[in-house]
Amino acid sequence: MAEENSVKNTLDSSLQTAGRVVRFAAENVLLPIVTGGTSLATKLPKAVKALDFLRSAKPQEKEKDNTTKFVLIGIGVFFFLPIMAAITITAGFADFVGVKQIPISQKTLVKVITSPPQCQKTRHKAEEVICWLKEGIKVNSAACSQEITEVTLSNWGTTEKCLLAGPFPNSELIRNEFKKSVDLTGDYAGNLQCVGFVKGIEASIGHLLASCGNAKDFFGNGSCPDNYTKIKTADANDLKPGDLAVRNSTQYGHIGIIVETKGKTKIIVAQAWGATGQIFLSDDAVTNYQGFLRYK
Repeated sequence: MAEENSVKNTLDSSLQTAGRVVRFAAENVLLPIVTGGTSLATKLPKAVKALDFLRSAKPQEKEKDNTTKFVLIGIGVFFFLPIMAAITITAGFADFVGVKQIPISQKTLVKVITSPPQCQKTRHKAEEVICWLKEGIKVNSAACSQEITEVTLSNWGTTEKCLLAGPFPNSELIRNEFKKSVDLTGDYAGNLQCVGFVKGIEASIGHLLASCGNAKDFFGNGSCPDNYTKIKTADANDLKPGDLAVRNSTQYGHIGIIVETKGKTKIIVAQAWGATGQIFLSDDAVTNYQGFLRYK
């Protein structure tokens, strides 16, 4: 009978201790996280003090020693479980509202050395299109109602109207490829991608550029595209305006059109930036690219 009472007392003591642990975790961990109240850092000293008290207590019976172990396990479970739950709930909410990271930060664009377009005397069809969308409002404000430096789904109506009024042939072919690009889903959805920009320009000058995958695959995917000659960076001693420049330094890679060469080490590249839909020129080193494509 005495043994049964001892077990009962031990069980009651364990339940009371567990109850206090649950309450402590709820008040000092979960509630502050949910309500934005007192930070966890200010509550940790209390938890440490409680643990020190339990460790310093001298068990008089074997049952009490086991109880202390269970209490320590309980503290571990009830202390960290609310934190993990809060993190899971927060992550789930972020995913629900559409907050996510993208493979390439838009801030990366800041690191690119941009080059101003030469709109008075363009060097390639790619530059001519960039200049027209940017400055067409000066010539034909009825068709080009605003300066366009980014091509996105939100400004597509204005872009399409201005593009089709451009002073260059086959503008509808450019329009078609640009529209396919901004209609894509997934990362960068709604923005003109680098591949879409290049395919549109190439189509307008009679160069059919096959779909090889992501931008980096235009150089790394076997013989695709088979109507272009592939030039390795190490052998790029005679690049020309119109050659395509491909890099594989990111998840999807990047591709643009050379509009000018500056010796054997520098090139000016026309391109679209998929993270924003921006169309621009950059002053680049040849060695920044994996390789180059030249139409056969």
